[in-house]
Amino acid sequence: ARALATNPKLLLLDEPLGGMNPAEIDFSLQAIANARASGVTVLIVEHNMQILSLCDRVVVISFGQRICEGSPQEVRENEEVNPRTSVGNMALLEARSLTVHYGTSMAIEDVSLQVAQGDVVSIIGANGAGKSTLLRGLLGLKSLTSGEVCFEGERIDGTPTNQLVK
Repeated sequence: ARALATNPKLLLLDEPLGGMNPAEIDFSLQAIANARASGVTVLIVEHNMQILSLCDRVVVISFGQRICEGSPQEVRENEEVNPRTSVGNMALLEARSLTVHYGTSMAIEDVSLQVAQGDVVSIIGANGAGKSTLLRGLLGLKSLTSGEVCFEGERIDGTPTNQLVK
């Protein structure tokens, strides 16, 4: 809002949707759309794919390299951005009913997910929602209270992390 008060020609936004709930995201998307409609040019850095609804053109970078540029539809269909695999829906990584506690405090409860080979999966949530705890549980860096983790169909929960990364 402060940036718009100066009547800019160009608005640069760095992850404007980060940490927002769905209502805040909708409000922010509308505010960006309104800025555009008033003639403001907008450049956005964002990882939330909802931003694509506002874009004329998208540039995708990975590890410092541009891997794709085009319309939102072209980007969605690009093999480097969204690889398709012949493996189908076989889960490369699967978490089943994970629960993790820190002392008596429950950090995550009954969380399950599957990641197929070639997928890009994002775990999204507010600060303190349990995202990092889930990752630490998957890696064996935090002991599970209950549940199991499988990699390529074999259980790996309880396996020391240094053995997993070999």
